[in-house]
Amino acid sequence: MPELLNRLKSLFASSKPARRDPFLDLVDAFAERSSEWPDEAPVGGYRIGILVTPWLSTAVPFFALECAEMLRRSGRTPVILFDSADLIQNSPEVAHAEALSKLIRENFPALERFDAAGVVPQPDESDTEMARPIFRENAIWRSRGEVKADEFMAGNSSVPAAIAKHLAVVRGLLNVSRIDRVLIPGGFFGLSALYVAIARQLGMDFATFDGGSGVLRLTQRGIAAHLADVPTAFHAVKSSLTAQTRAQVLSMGRAELDDRCNARDFRHFQVAAATGRDDLRYDIFVPLNIRWDSAALGRQRAFSTVADWLDSLLEWVASKSGVSICIRQHPRERLDFAKGSDNLAPLLAKHSGLGERVRFVAADEEINSYDLLRFAKVALPHTSTVGIEAALLGLPVILGTAVYYEDLGFCRKATTKEEYFAGVDAALSGAFKPDAAQQDDAALAYYLTQRCALLQTTFTAHPDDFRSWVKIPHEALWEQCEVADFGSALLSGEPLSVVRHRRKIHAD
Repeated sequence: MPELLNRLKSLFASSKPARRDPFLDLVDAFAERSSEWPDEAPVGGYRIGILVTPWLSTAVPFFALECAEMLRRSGRTPVILFDSADLIQNSPEVAHAEALSKLIRENFPALERFDAAGVVPQPDESDTEMARPIFRENAIWRSRGEVKADEFMAGNSSVPAAIAKHLAVVRGLLNVSRIDRVLIPGGFFGLSALYVAIARQLGMDFATFDGGSGVLRLTQRGIAAHLADVPTAFHAVKSSLTAQTRAQVLSMGRAELDDRCNARDFRHFQVAAATGRDDLRYDIFVPLNIRWDSAALGRQRAFSTVADWLDSLLEWVASKSGVSICIRQHPRERLDFAKGSDNLAPLLAKHSGLGERVRFVAADEEINSYDLLRFAKVALPHTSTVGIEAALLGLPVILGTAVYYEDLGFCRKATTKEEYFAGVDAALSGAFKPDAAQQDDAALAYYLTQRCALLQTTFTAHPDDFRSWVKIPHEALWEQCEVADFGSALLSGEPLSVVRHRRKIHAD
């Protein structure tokens, strides 16, 4: 009887289907999509490197290969840069790298390919120093905050040496591939940070893409989440505006802010719409970023950490009789996927002597950030877009971090703590506020960042979006207006926001 039972168990066990690896499903779907593409080698043309890497087992490598095919059909020469090194857990599954490598060999045989694993490293004395901030920012991302990042770094002390070693590999790869430009996913996470660092060191042109479900960004010569090419776009668009188009774009910028204030924007950051309530009056308004988000990584300047910034700021407020401050946690952190790990309670407790002069508004509190902003005397963002919004509303803005809008004329930046607090003091005394022209500049910057620099499209590297666009024929996909604009920016090297601006103005 036991033998019969064992045989029956074995029979039923063998009939049960094995669980399928989701990433391998993505590989199969893209293999089917690209299996019938023309097997033609590009002839001459501008050489654009395409970094292909198993990115957290998402659709990032397939998005990159789709871009490579578009470039090939447009007369460029895409060069595949394959790198499956696992740094900060960006590529932990060997089977995924092998499946991806096989896909490239079988479906893209005509394209040049350089594998990082076979490249002769080109070390440089700067590699060790370059590795430190890369490790630090990735530790913050990995730990979802600064405090736990220290623990992560302590427990992974061998990682900086591994990063430094691979920087030499990346340098060798970019040099041997003889490319004119390189397309990189992300820009901060894992391998991508190394490619951005070496491209900058070599003076090589590059672009990065980033996004999430339903949203896509492309940035020239900078990190996508940092909107690094917005200043270039700002000056180009501003100089091209006629009286009519200027009125159009400023109106769109202000309309976007009105949507955001009233929680009508597609992102739904705010918990509730603005009410206009006047009982939330604080002199200083501090809108926090999601600390581990790419937009906030690598931006420190006047202060070494966010904790240092807030601690120094609260100490300064304590020294100023009657000055009040409100710190607003990013409303998005009310959602599980966005929550950080930093706990500000000990810091606030340290400054409990401020009493009612300090208010911390948690992410899930039913308070709209713009009700807090409306009556403030100065806004002190980390890297938040709220800095642009505050200037648009006529509020002085002081920046202690490196932010893309810092030199657009409507806010003040500080490189030291002394400069920072001198600026805050001046703002509280009413020494300066954005004038009408500066508010218009803020409206233009807001229009470019919110209406032009970010695409709402299913053509992203998110697995769910991928499953949608992978079924659309290549030509039909790239004819969609948002995708066509992405392709135009990728081909031309223009800021995506400039390309999108032209379409919007012509459409209107």
